[in-house]
Amino acid sequence: LDGGSRVSQVAFGFIVVGLGLKLAMFPLHTWLPGAYAYSPTMVTAFLASTATKAALYLLYRFCFTVFDPSFDYVAVVLTYVVTGLAVTGMIFASLQAFFQTDARRTLAFSSVAQVGYMLLGIGIISVAGLAGSYLHLINHAVVKGGLFLALGAMWYRYGITRISDMSGLSKMMPITTAAFTVLAFSLIGVPFTAGFVSKVALAEAAAEKGWWWAVGVIMVTSILALFYMGRMMMAAYFNPPPAECLRADGKVIRREAPLMMLIPLVGLAILSVMIGMRGNVILTDISENAARVLIPGGGL
Repeated sequence: LDGGSRVSQVAFGFIVVGLGLKLAMFPLHTWLPGAYAYSPTMVTAFLASTATKAALYLLYRFCFTVFDPSFDYVAVVLTYVVTGLAVTGMIFASLQAFFQTDARRTLAFSSVAQVGYMLLGIGIISVAGLAGSYLHLINHAVVKGGLFLALGAMWYRYGITRISDMSGLSKMMPITTAAFTVLAFSLIGVPFTAGFVSKVALAEAAAEKGWWWAVGVIMVTSILALFYMGRMMMAAYFNPPPAECLRADGKVIRREAPLMMLIPLVGLAILSVMIGMRGNVILTDISENAARVLIPGGGL
């Protein structure tokens, strides 16, 4: 497209806003918490894994294929508008997740924050930044899909919707809780998990551009993720099970998730660890190659 055309500039602005609404870019994210919290479990897992990711991929293609970051207005929008909203969303959505009492709303606001990570990679306008954004997109689809499946299994067996309802869950659903924990560690960014690899890649891309403040934001929001996901794990592992889940002899009644829910859940948890263990290969062979297709010159 013609970089100097006023029509192209207006079109680019409308496209960014439209796709920003679809991918839940802060502050256009208000539809997402309710949609994730009140949809059926399978619908929520599908939305969390695909809907925002498809819109984000469209944003990649429009910003770097249909348009060009060498155009001044594209570079300004990505560097200042998209990056600014990404960082704001990372911080405020993480804070909102921290104060939620409903488990699914906590993960929903976490998704808004994770979208911020991906948009930050776009705003860096470099191969490293876009590769980190690609990798975080893949990782988040795996992790958040698994986490919502785990919450669905907890609701199916025990009617759990609130964080306080997760008391003693590690004794009642040990395999489900273990898979949930692995995926939660990946969301936080614990080493040897998928989330760690993509967060480090984004931090390195920001550092290469001299955006040390962005590295600080990534660290702070990861710490906030530790707190809001840690509340769930603390309740599951350290709080006693409710009285109605105990037998007459005091032993816990175990009711694990159905096999058809357990198999994909455990599979996603294992995949998260595999990505974490082989993250450099995935980053080099897949994400960086995809980024170089969109930014042949290496970025601004």
